[in-house]
Amino acid sequence: MRHLSRYSVLFLLLAGLFAAACTSDEDGATGNGNEATTTVEATPTTEAEEETLRILLSNDDGIGHPGIELMLQALLELPDVEVEVVAPLENQSATGDSTTEGGAEYEAALTDGGYEGTAVDGFPVDAVNVAIDELGLEPHVVVSGINDAQNIGPFAEISGTVAIARHAVSLGIPAVAVSAGLQFNEDEFSVGADLVTEWIEENRAALLDGTMETDVAISINIPTCDSADMGDPVEVPRRTEEFPEGADPFTSDCDLADPDPEDDVAALRTGNPAISRVPPEL
Repeated sequence: MRHLSRYSVLFLLLAGLFAAACTSDEDGATGNGNEATTTVEATPTTEAEEETLRILLSNDDGIGHPGIELMLQALLELPDVEVEVVAPLENQSATGDSTTEGGAEYEAALTDGGYEGTAVDGFPVDAVNVAIDELGLEPHVVVSGINDAQNIGPFAEISGTVAIARHAVSLGIPAVAVSAGLQFNEDEFSVGADLVTEWIEENRAALLDGTMETDVAISINIPTCDSADMGDPVEVPRRTEEFPEGADPFTSDCDLADPDPEDDVAALRTGNPAISRVPPEL
């Protein structure tokens, strides 16, 4: 057997001690305070709750109207949304920003397609108040419609559909109202639903983080045309004067003859969906 010299033995002892010290340091052992420590990465926190966009959907035509059902289905196709439907029990068109003295009664109800919601026995603005004050909802955005009959020009002042959006922004909640022709038409109304969902997608980040403007409500009006005959949506001011003499605000020429309409009334006349900004007080 080969014998090790005493120097060899000493070298092996020192090497063993050095290895043991390194192992201790790597394991995070403490000593004089200069040793290496083990870093533990924090578990990332999830923000799924903040990623879910909470939408309050209402109207002035009643919870059973096909327009609100069409709008509902379009909203439900958006990713990561939670939609609550709170709408009048019955048709409350042209009631503006009226409210029920002492508050309105409400009950569980279903939309035309069987979606669970809340029916309010009162005015459109009552529906918003019930949603916020009684049901404790905290929507990132309020959507109103889709309404039978366009709410352009002076009609916005008496519209329950627009009043919902106006009331919402007065409470600091971003809101969009959408209206189409006098008679429900899926082709025409679907254009309105698409414009609302596009608006939500474009502004989703601001809606979620609370930086979306609330000094005005957005009002979208769809001309009475086949979707194939409509022009591009235009951002135009709301007409504040009376309608032109002899004009029928509910009909559209759909000729796209005016490439630069001056207001929402002119836009619908020529066949362009109109997007306007409406202040909470009219």
